[in-house]
Amino acid sequence: MPIGIESSRANNALTLSSCHSPSPLTEGQRHANMESLYDYGSRVGFWRFHRLFTKKKVPCTVFAVGMALERNPAVCHALKETDWEVASHGYRWIDYQNVDAETEKEHIARTIKIHEKLLGKRPVGFYQGKVLYSIAVFIIYGARCIIVWDLTLCLPLSQPNINTRGLVVEEGGFKYDSDSYADELPYWTLDYGSEPHLIIPYTLTTNDMRFVSPSNYSTGGDFCQHLKETLK
Repeated sequence: MPIGIESSRANNALTLSSCHSPSPLTEGQRHANMESLYDYGSRVGFWRFHRLFTKKKVPCTVFAVGMALERNPAVCHALKETDWEVASHGYRWIDYQNVDAETEKEHIARTIKIHEKLLGKRPVGFYQGKVLYSIAVFIIYGARCIIVWDLTLCLPLSQPNINTRGLVVEEGGFKYDSDSYADELPYWTLDYGSEPHLIIPYTLTTNDMRFVSPSNYSTGGDFCQHLKETLK
């Protein structure tokens, strides 16, 4: 997505950084190349997968950041024309590890309102954890949730905190969250009240981040074969 959700000085937030940055950035600096990488999502990436999945009639779940939706009306319009689920990826692309509960609660409420206003309905799925980009596209295959596009560059930098799941359950309208790497299949927890809460774990093994990680995929065929084996 374009500048607007990532930690960039242009957004009155922390300076954007990357584990692939050629040199450390000092506070206050902007990273032009990294900012352009965010722009790829709304200019090219989303539309390529939108064309592919709508043509093949593949049902998808899209994790979308609230502020990114606000700044991409064309993407919102395209999403409304599909039968895809649009889950919440939080309000901002920031690290929530040290964000206080009241602020995070307000951000969750704000992104719900954005979904309702721009997409016509609230999200029922939630994933606060983030890496470096704003939208992830998933294929739901039986009980498995397979990532096919996330434009990820390194392991998770931004993350939920110990309060996140409790805030999601307390809000009352979410059917599941994906802030877990604890299993390969969905599971339930009774740790947050009397009603069970569904967790659909996120996975990094079927994520294209491995194209830029040492000793991982070298070709598109490698990635395709891994996806096939995962879906068996």
